[in-house]
Amino acid sequence: MSSRQLVLLPLIAVTIIAGSYFVAHARSRTTTDAVDRLLFELADQPSPANAVATWSGRAAANPNGFIELTNLGNAHMRVARATGDISAYQRAEEAYRRALAMRPDYYPAGTGLAATLLALHEFDAALHLAETFTLDGRNPAALALVGDVYLALGDYSSAEAIYAQVAESGGEEMVLTRRAQLAWLHGDPQEALSLLRQATASADAAGDYRENLVWLRCQLGDLEFRTGDLDAAEHAFRQALKLAPTDHIALAGLARVAAARGELADARALYEQSVAIVPLPDTLAQLGDVASAQGDTAAAQQYYDTVLFIGSLDGESEQVYNRQLALFLANHGIDPDRAVDLTEREHQLRADVYGDDALAWALYAAGDAERAMSYIESALRLGTRDALLHYHAGMIALAVGRFSDASAHLTTALDINPHFDLVQARIARETLAELESR
Repeated sequence: MSSRQLVLLPLIAVTIIAGSYFVAHARSRTTTDAVDRLLFELADQPSPANAVATWSGRAAANPNGFIELTNLGNAHMRVARATGDISAYQRAEEAYRRALAMRPDYYPAGTGLAATLLALHEFDAALHLAETFTLDGRNPAALALVGDVYLALGDYSSAEAIYAQVAESGGEEMVLTRRAQLAWLHGDPQEALSLLRQATASADAAGDYRENLVWLRCQLGDLEFRTGDLDAAEHAFRQALKLAPTDHIALAGLARVAAARGELADARALYEQSVAIVPLPDTLAQLGDVASAQGDTAAAQQYYDTVLFIGSLDGESEQVYNRQLALFLANHGIDPDRAVDLTEREHQLRADVYGDDALAWALYAAGDAERAMSYIESALRLGTRDALLHYHAGMIALAVGRFSDASAHLTTALDINPHFDLVQARIARETLAELESR
């Protein structure tokens, strides 16, 4: 999926580090009382930063401490989940590699390293390492990671088979969010929501790490938003912020809800809070769109320039964010040829649904709608009920003269979520009106 969709790859990866969930029956929404209870129970839980400090000290005190180094890697992964900081993944990778240098067969370190490599989009290395440490199916966390790599690469049938194997080996709770993603991709958002709610309730019951509980609520809010339920999305994001008032993903999610309602001043303030904590390219672009909608073109350009600056960075940032950057370029008519180059290079590595979509949209922006058509058709091959996919399909169909298909896709996009994007939803409405007036 795209970077802001159901399960962001770095966040998929961290889930297996945090521990297993336990089965529980989920309610449709977490109540305020339940969150208050969680806040009380989590009061003594060490923060990710404190965990890093603790295990850094213990690792330094024990020259042969492969267990301490593994726990240090886990702590850095907690920081990565809470902040989205790529350098935290890199520090986790270093800690896990040091642990494995001391004890090459220590499977918690091997599994952690595989998760880190997946988060950094080192897919081949992650797959090889995860397969090495599955222990013939006796390490469900590593086995689930094998499925995650297949999921990232667009091999959905293999991912589904692996997750079924994990569930059969007693890891049912471990694959709830993964099954939710597959349900979303296969066009069943209600099943995806049900699975996410079950995962959230299970994590609550297990007393999982705070950042995991926050992340699950953010994923739930994101999916509620994508199905067009703004009230449910707001509820989920507010519950996340009650657990972690400075969570940048929850702040950005709440900003999206405000923007969808036309509350641009509130949306801008929330987006500004989010990027002040973690300046993700997606969030900066959306902040720029809000500023532009307010008529503040100078501020909008500053935010767009920051996205371009992030996109100019070499190394892991480019590797992790290239799809986001390509979509930004295509959406804003900035260097569409570069957008095509970025998406073509990534598509050579993984041809997932959202990789097909990104390449299709980049080609459309570059004026090659005929070629874009084959990729957008591939993006819709599973029947995914995503407004953005159908919007892209509609605009591409229009560009090649398939007016009936264009109207059908744009109608579907707006039926799924009439507020799917501040700028693109408006274009969809205007384009559909023009088609209907023909």
